[in-house]
Amino acid sequence: MLNAPDILKRLCSNASSEPVPLGFCFVLFASLLLSRDPAILFHAQFWGEDGWFWYPQAHHDGLLTLFRPENGYLQTVSRLVALVALPLPLAASPTVYAGFAFVAQLLVPLTLASDRLAQHVPDRLVRLVLACLLVVMPDQTEVYANLTNTQWHLAALAFLILLADAPRSRSLAVFDGSFLLLSALSGPFSLLLLPVAAVELCVRRTRTSLIRVGFVAFGAAVQGLCILLTMTATRSPQPLGASFHLFSQIISGQIVLVSLLGRSTLGHVEASGLWKSGILPACLCLLGFIVLLEALRLGNRFVRQACLFGALVLAAALTHPQATMTGDQWPVLTIPDSGTRYFFIPVMVWLGLCLFVAGSAHAVSRKVAQACLLSTLLIAVPRDWQRPDEPDRGFYALAKRFDSSPHGTVMSLPIRPGTQMTAQK
Repeated sequence: MLNAPDILKRLCSNASSEPVPLGFCFVLFASLLLSRDPAILFHAQFWGEDGWFWYPQAHHDGLLTLFRPENGYLQTVSRLVALVALPLPLAASPTVYAGFAFVAQLLVPLTLASDRLAQHVPDRLVRLVLACLLVVMPDQTEVYANLTNTQWHLAALAFLILLADAPRSRSLAVFDGSFLLLSALSGPFSLLLLPVAAVELCVRRTRTSLIRVGFVAFGAAVQGLCILLTMTATRSPQPLGASFHLFSQIISGQIVLVSLLGRSTLGHVEASGLWKSGILPACLCLLGFIVLLEALRLGNRFVRQACLFGALVLAAALTHPQATMTGDQWPVLTIPDSGTRYFFIPVMVWLGLCLFVAGSAHAVSRKVAQACLLSTLLIAVPRDWQRPDEPDRGFYALAKRFDSSPHGTVMSLPIRPGTQMTAQK
């Protein structure tokens, strides 16, 4: 009889498996994702910048909003969806926003489950397991199906496109180019993806790789210029307050511990004496370092590129966070539920490394990685499965009243998470 580590070993073996239809994967992933919070689509509400910026600015400035940076860079995906929803009543707009974000979130696991990355991960079953891990991964509250943070999912998708096989059809080529460009112009990630794209061009030296580098380089140039011109006026001026102790707490808590025990458990652990003394953070950092070294030692280009991208995202998050406007940044990043979007991609990379090491490393490292995955699946995922309930603050009743009101009406409406937006008809 196989025990759990044996099952993981079999899943991560080099044996090939039968292809899984993408239609089945879409239904599976969508069902799993929606089950975490059905209200995200069936009772959608604006999240943060959705109501503060995207909706009101689209109504006021129209297409000009596409050229307007926010927080230091262009956020094209949010602007485009807001413009698409422009003709709809206010009451319907949050559903359009959440629906696009939901589909965008599914594109990453669907791309992984397809055969487009077969040259890097030949075993279809391993790709399916990794895709499922990304769907059910803990700590998704801040990036779960909301338009404002869709840029993080698009960045992960752009990374996969850069490493994927050349498109075999015109429609797939259009898909690759469209989403690479959309990601490049949505957030600062093109600057972090440019080294990944450059490595792929050096290794492959194909026309496809050159085109992909061109898309990413164009986005990096545009976003870099926006950052240079607007960052001092839009980013928090507060100091980092950096220290090695805080660094170990951020890495161990926001990446390793949250993937082992879940976000809902993090506060209890961080209140313990072992955590405050620095012993537990140091041990967890050592655990993460061991898994990382084994992955870099044994991994192929896909693994090393994932480590490079994850490290660049983490470095950018730690050097230029927007965690607070009133105090040092790093102490705030150690607090559970604070700035969790910054660690979404590093946690994705960490889970992928654990899966790889669980089937590829020597005995000790393999068992460590298998234990990490079991803890993720048996503790972290169940604890973080259901998102916190959002109270009904009367958005839809007020939105319908706004839709039927005369031109020039100004109303204040509630949005997630517990804030207000101002809409003028």
